[in-house]
Amino acid sequence: MTPCLRCTNCLGGKYDGHNECDVNPIAGNELYTLRTPNVVNHKRVLVIGGGPGGMKAAITAAKRGHQVTLVEKEAQLGGNLKFTDIDAHKDDLRRFKDYLIRQLAKNAVEVKLNTEANLALVKKLNPQAIIVASGATPVELKLPGSDKFEMIHATEVYQHPEQVGKKAIMIGGGLMGCEVALHLAEAGVDVTVLKLQTGLAVDSNRIHQAALFEMMDKMADLVHSQTQVQVTEVTESGVTYLDAEGQAHSLEADTVIYAVGMKPNEKIVEEIRSWDGWESFMPIGDCTGASVVRKAVHTGYYAAMDII
Repeated sequence: MTPCLRCTNCLGGKYDGHNECDVNPIAGNELYTLRTPNVVNHKRVLVIGGGPGGMKAAITAAKRGHQVTLVEKEAQLGGNLKFTDIDAHKDDLRRFKDYLIRQLAKNAVEVKLNTEANLALVKKLNPQAIIVASGATPVELKLPGSDKFEMIHATEVYQHPEQVGKKAIMIGGGLMGCEVALHLAEAGVDVTVLKLQTGLAVDSNRIHQAALFEMMDKMADLVHSQTQVQVTEVTESGVTYLDAEGQAHSLEADTVIYAVGMKPNEKIVEEIRSWDGWESFMPIGDCTGASVVRKAVHTGYYAAMDII
């Protein structure tokens, strides 16, 4: 059984008219599945990328009887979900990641780790159907002074915790910025979240948002936030910023972190698309526009179902 993420998007999504499950694409879309034609000719399928979308696509295609190979350039599967092995609040997401990895083996998907996808590899494997799930990478934030006083991205907090001091500034108050701030606070780090727009974690559903704010309130001695501010410079002692009235302020910290969005890895998509040997070619997930787990899982599932 697919582990529940307890993300509450199934309930929280009702406020936005999207009554779906993040990890079960069939829920709420049963009619589509009933009308999906059976596979006529089983095919050689290549899936590029071992994140949640790529894994879901590979598993679904294999269950439909196709011969599936998944290639992943890193030494581990999981994509941007690998951080869940470290964040104590992401146990459910980690269980889902590990579940997908187990399902790859159970469904006889050939997995090639440490394997960079390129035209030479594609020609060698000669797939009939290609699904590209190359994901997204962090948008790099450049500010005056950041060439002298290095900033780190929020994901590096998990990979290199030794880079974070006792007092940090988080530039970016979306869901990622707020959750990483909480993760740091629980390790004893004093964190101030700075956001350009009004409101924190506006990219989360209302139920998740309410729970997040409750946790931030409980950690109010270590987690602080300011919205409608524009960071203007990184300094030796922290940052300078303008508030909503345009007044300049300085904020001290020994570590400056940022989380200002992700950009799709589109280059590999176009490179592989240029090969003239495929019968069907489908980019899925974050490489078509950075988003959330639901998009990766759903587009991976439907792409695989469309190989008939």
